[in-house]
Amino acid sequence: MLNTVGCRTRVLHVVGESTFGGGAKVIQAIANAAVLEGYSVDILTTDQRFQETLRDRGVGVVDLDVIRRPIRPLADLAGLLRLRKFLRSNRYAIVHTHTTKGGIVGRIAARLAGVPLIVHTVHGLPFHEGSRRSTKIAAMTIERIASMFGDVVITVSDVNARVLSSRRVWGAARVMSIPNGVPDPHQRSFRPRADIRSDWLADADDVLIICPGRLAPQKGLEYLIEAMSLVTRDQTAGVKCLIVGDGPLMHDLTQMIKDRHLTHTVTLTGFCSDVEELVFASDIVVLPSVREGLSIALLEGLASGTPVVATSIAGNLEAIGDSGAATVPTADPARLAQEIRRLLRSPSLRGIVGAAGRARYEESYRLATMTDAYLEAYRRYRVST
Repeated sequence: MLNTVGCRTRVLHVVGESTFGGGAKVIQAIANAAVLEGYSVDILTTDQRFQETLRDRGVGVVDLDVIRRPIRPLADLAGLLRLRKFLRSNRYAIVHTHTTKGGIVGRIAARLAGVPLIVHTVHGLPFHEGSRRSTKIAAMTIERIASMFGDVVITVSDVNARVLSSRRVWGAARVMSIPNGVPDPHQRSFRPRADIRSDWLADADDVLIICPGRLAPQKGLEYLIEAMSLVTRDQTAGVKCLIVGDGPLMHDLTQMIKDRHLTHTVTLTGFCSDVEELVFASDIVVLPSVREGLSIALLEGLASGTPVVATSIAGNLEAIGDSGAATVPTADPARLAQEIRRLLRSPSLRGIVGAAGRARYEESYRLATMTDAYLEAYRRYRVST
């Protein structure tokens, strides 16, 4: 068959230039599981870090510059046509698209190229609870059109599926929810906790706060920095905060930290290849996002048994459930500081909240649960498409 390599079904994940982050971890996990199942898997990405990670794991890389973040109609059309040509020459049985732009360009190109099964994962809505009505309408309209070119739409949380279904967003595509999952850190062998912490000048007695995430507006990192400014007014010693990741706000956040005299307390680590190790060595995970799908960083916090403080956006609330993790309104540094202080002052409370979060992870967010569901979707919809 043209869409197989030997007897292996060929799958192409379409990502584009989206940077390596939580979504990339999910895509990589699905790809790895599919390879073990006997699929031949490639991932179309132009992000160099993602490419290096994939090659190290033995996953094929398609370095094709056809999908870029900015909306440029002529360039987007040219990219769509180039991708269609590529798909016609390289016959895949399944094209699985990701990100908003990848989902639009990728689904249309795949349908025009005659790909048998087209799957799209919505990793996060392109708006949040506070977005303007016009923004929501525009996003819904674009997704409604794009879904007409696909066969299956998968959301990473039940709440996202309900939001989009209630607005009748999807066209002909089937819809299902597959919550994100993360590896069990208890099955890994980490360096000694003290060694990891010392890399960032955190002593054994320090309370180490970690915030993993891309330095982008939707992550709400400025509110964490404001909150740390409030926290250090009455507790200047024994607290360290690491903001782990890189992105377009690096310069602005660096300046903000300097302006609030937090350079000895708050550190921007830049890109980190092993965020799970830092989560393992931390005492509190803080996630001040204003918009998320189902946060991988939050799930990693739950999995490690580290207490979490997160904003009360829908995806976070779904993940946290009844675990007792603290939630605060978005864009509210005072409330964020209040919850951080509460955990800072009580090691016993940190232990209770962390244990409850670990139980929540074991119940709902194991990696194998997620990857098995994706592979079952491939099998089920290939038969019926």
